[in-house]
Amino acid sequence: MEISKYDIYAYQIMHYLITAYQYQVVRVDQYKEDLWLANPKQEQYPVIRISSQRMEKVDENITYLRNVHRKILDMIHREGHLLLLNTCPDCFLLDNPFIKQIRVGPHSVSDIMILQTFRNLAEVVHDVEDPKEEMARLARSIEETQILQQKKFIAKVKRSLRPDITITVMAFCVLYALVNYIISMATKGSIASWIAAGAYYKMNVVAAHEYWRLLSAGFLHADIIVLLFSMYALYQIGKLCEPLFTKGQYLAVLIGSIFTGYVCMLIGNGNAIAYGISSGIWGISGAYIASVFGNGSYHLPMIRYMVLKVLLFDIFVWLLPGMSFLGNLGGMVFGMVITMSFVKNKKWPKLRTHAKAATSLLFVSLCVLGLSIQTVTPLQPEMDQEIIQIFTHTPMDGYARYLKSRYNKQYRLE
Repeated sequence: MEISKYDIYAYQIMHYLITAYQYQVVRVDQYKEDLWLANPKQEQYPVIRISSQRMEKVDENITYLRNVHRKILDMIHREGHLLLLNTCPDCFLLDNPFIKQIRVGPHSVSDIMILQTFRNLAEVVHDVEDPKEEMARLARSIEETQILQQKKFIAKVKRSLRPDITITVMAFCVLYALVNYIISMATKGSIASWIAAGAYYKMNVVAAHEYWRLLSAGFLHADIIVLLFSMYALYQIGKLCEPLFTKGQYLAVLIGSIFTGYVCMLIGNGNAIAYGISSGIWGISGAYIASVFGNGSYHLPMIRYMVLKVLLFDIFVWLLPGMSFLGNLGGMVFGMVITMSFVKNKKWPKLRTHAKAATSLLFVSLCVLGLSIQTVTPLQPEMDQEIIQIFTHTPMDGYARYLKSRYNKQYRLE
């Protein structure tokens, strides 16, 4: 098959757009001679068609161009006009508001405004002595560039799928467990050492106003078995959930669920000691379930299997020692509600607005209810004395005296 100089011009343009502007080739079976390019990041012209043909039957071709253009736009989730670059000097100029056609030749373009977007477009088109050699060179270069782009894309996808925040939280939990172990050894392994390390203890939250325990307790694991199984569940669910959100959204779900879970314990449970990230695990589970329902992927068998897997992990975590069903349930509800404020679903146009209002109302209501708690039952005087003793005659002796005064005040209220 003879290669015309106009074919060479078309390949020179394609090579330029692929290497300089990261366009990707889109294959169209109907016309093998057509060259379609797409780049969803290109603001003005996300889809370009390059041709070296004169293009007969203008009306039929416009229908064909509009159909292919629409399919490519849907594929890359973009909107925009079609740019048609034709290297044939006597091609028909299309009169269509959705298609911008420009003739391109050696050092010339029919519309110089295009040079504002593609500055060197006219300069890359030139005649060559050996068309076959030039075509082979351009084809090799385009293939090498696309392979490199695919490798970069795959690496980017792998990075986006890696649960970095989940892994960071896991590492922090392990380090925190090590700190707790050191404190426990220094205090002969007493349960009070868990409270000293930051575990949830209703007496300290209410009497000493240590509301930071509602968050610190979520990262503390005083038992090696609880730590190992919790980290395993967190990783398995986190690697499914984290890629569905931005880093900020995922952190909001995880931390918000931990906090909400322990506030629910403060409101509904007695003077218990608690620790662990189970409410956070249930929270990201709720977020995953809400997300797959929101984006419509729940009807896929694989997604339904993943939802079942997530729920089984939740039950497994709940059965671990020291876990509160009320706290876990609170974390899951928060995870679901806040995720609904992130989901973009055209079928539910007002969902995000209502979900944002519901998230704010839920968070504020729980905080108000938590702050209103004044009583602590049942009292545990022996435990309280152990906690005070841990800090007595240490650099934190002042803290011990503070706790003693707050405990005594709470005893008088009770």
